[in-house]
Amino acid sequence: ILIAGVYLFIRFLVPPLTPFLLGCLSAEYDVPDRWTAVGRGVWWKKAIKIAAELAVLILFYKLYAEVPIKRFWEFHYGMVPFVLILFIIEWILPIPGLNRVLRFLGKHSYNIFLIHTFIRSYYLGGVTYSMKHFLLVVLFLLSSSLVLSIGLEFFKKLVRYNRLENLLIDRITGEK
Repeated sequence: ILIAGVYLFIRFLVPPLTPFLLGCLSAEYDVPDRWTAVGRGVWWKKAIKIAAELAVLILFYKLYAEVPIKRFWEFHYGMVPFVLILFIIEWILPIPGLNRVLRFLGKHSYNIFLIHTFIRSYYLGGVTYSMKHFLLVVLFLLSSSLVLSIGLEFFKKLVRYNRLENLLIDRITGEK
């Protein structure tokens, strides 16, 4: 029974924890800032670093289709996104205009995450998938979810939701 329990733990619990653990370790040890600091200041070190990063991204892209997801779940949902995120933080986020757009989307990302399923599955599923092109579907879901998120944030300001939330938290935790 112990062996079966260990097997079930490793097989079903560890893989979904990989992205979570990578995120926790990255936050604890400040991995993105440390990674972007490597090679700072010297142009040839930066050039070697970007060449190595691109090589790893290309390798991961090629392996992504080859590595069976049932055997190596951690690679698909842990390592590939982790490396891609580090690359984006270092080379994409510093682009001034794009940085502002991504910050704006980041501000609304949680609402978009919560709203898009309702649009996709329940309310506008027919409209969403009538476009028949992946990019159009994604853009429609993003734009409609973003519009609803902006409306939701406006409504939250109107009813002073954050103030009510803080009041409830203070009451529950016993502060003030």
